[in-house]
Amino acid sequence: MSRSEKSLADRTAVVTGASSGIGLAIAKRLAAAGAHVFLAGRTSGPMEQAKLAIEEAGGDAQVVIADLRDPSEVQSLVDVAVERTGRLDIMVNNAGLEFPSSIIEGSPED
Repeated sequence: MSRSEKSLADRTAVVTGASSGIGLAIAKRLAAAGAHVFLAGRTSGPMEQAKLAIEEAGGDAQVVIADLRDPSEVQSLVDVAVERTGRLDIMVNNAGLEFPSSIIEGSPED
């Protein structure tokens, strides 16, 4: 691993929507840079495949099943990452959610 790839050693990252697309690419890159990556989302199968791909490439990843529409599950996701690694350094909020109005007018429960 080159010096630049070690730049995130001993760091903890959470990536939401990490089962495919941009989220998966970000998770893989963070892991390649040395971060311990928590893959968060609702679909366990694709996230387990992502975890396996990261580990096969020499990275460190864990899967956390969470419905990010529920604020308590978001808090639980953060709590799990901090409990398991002692820290949270990077949070990538990539999961796509739809809100049918102005987010300013909404509440976390919306």
